[in-house]
Amino acid sequence: MKQRVAIARTLAFDPRILLMDEPFGALDAQTRSLMQGELLAIWEKTRKTVIFVTHDVHEAVYLAERVAVMTARPGRIKTIVDTAFDKADPEVHRTKAFVDKVDEVWNLVRDEAVKALEKRPAMTVAPAPKAAAPNILVRYSPLLILALAWEAASRFHLVSSLALPPLTDVVQAWVELLQSGELVSNGLSSLYRAGAGLALAIAVGSALGIFMAISRPVNALLGPLVELFYPMPKSALIPVTVLWARLRRRLENPADLSRLHAAGHDRRLQRGARQRPASHMVGAQHGRPRACA
Repeated sequence: MKQRVAIARTLAFDPRILLMDEPFGALDAQTRSLMQGELLAIWEKTRKTVIFVTHDVHEAVYLAERVAVMTARPGRIKTIVDTAFDKADPEVHRTKAFVDKVDEVWNLVRDEAVKALEKRPAMTVAPAPKAAAPNILVRYSPLLILALAWEAASRFHLVSSLALPPLTDVVQAWVELLQSGELVSNGLSSLYRAGAGLALAIAVGSALGIFMAISRPVNALLGPLVELFYPMPKSALIPVTVLWARLRRRLENPADLSRLHAAGHDRRLQRGARQRPASHMVGAQHGRPRACA
């Protein structure tokens, strides 16, 4: 279809000469044969001059009335072969005159191909260059610069230490956790929970997917939720999950729950202490001293 459109676009300008440089080279054999017939039909109607460049000898003999055979570099016209046949004959490819003409043109092309190979210099395989020894400092310099920037940003309070603690403190904490064995035990625990969560998610997701596929009401109910959460980055759900997990752990632990109540009571006391001077000031301004319990 693209080749037909290209030919039609070219003919729309009504040119006197058409230059076609291997227009059918990328087509398969069947499509190429059909396009050759299309081109001949167009040529029969318009009778325009067509310069057709091709490496297919059979195609050249079939389409052209004259075939110009080029020499090897520098390219010159070696000879011109007349190839006038009855293009409307579907059996023209099988005639003896057509086959002989294809052989004649092929012999001319082969001679030039042999000459081109003889002129080409012999190919030699160059030895592979020795790889230079990698400079470790140059290779890992970006990581070193990043580590220094991290440490400096935290030490000089350019970034809050709560958001970005110093790198040395992080490394020290990792070493302590590794020596105490907590890092391995907690890592295995986290890996177990992650695996269990993944297995549960696969099971629940598969079941819901099957129900959505076989039940239209379930699909109508859960489809909007799936479309809502599917494009959302999964990393966006991490803070919500972490907060939920920490709150759940505090509520399950009575000691943490009592500390939570105590902290809330202390905050209420502090808020009340801050409000007492303000209430006295308001009462004094209106001439009504107020007592605050």
